Formats: sequence, structure tokens, C-alpha cells
Amino acid sequence: MQWMMGAMKALMSSDSVQKMTWMTYGSALQQYLGDGVSKEYGGTGPSLAESALTVKYDGELAKTM
Repeated sequence: MQWMMGAMKALMSSDSVQKMTWMTYGSALQQYLGDGVSKEYGGTGPSLAESALTVKYDGELAKTM
């Protein structure tokens, strides 16, 4: 993902880039978001299998929009 960070930096102002936190590992999310994140991301919250939702896409709805 190094190329993605480089592309973002090229498109954004230096002030905006300085405000961002670039994370390499998902396990570091707990450090930034607190202990409530799921176990897979280093927190103590419920696992993704227990708490995640799957969004169901309704193709008919999309055709009317």
C-alpha cells in the first residue's frame, strides 16, 4: 500500500497530509479507536463473526435510482 500513500500525498495539501495517521496493520486500530473494536483488530469487543453485518444489495432498488 506504499504506492497508495504516495498517490494520496501527491493529491493532497501538505497540511492535510500532516493531519492523517497512516496505519500499516489492522491490529493497531485498538490503539486509535479504543478497546471496543473487535478482537481481530486488537480490541476486546466481539469478534467480527459475532457482530458484523452483511449488507445485501438489492439490484432492483438500484435500477430505480
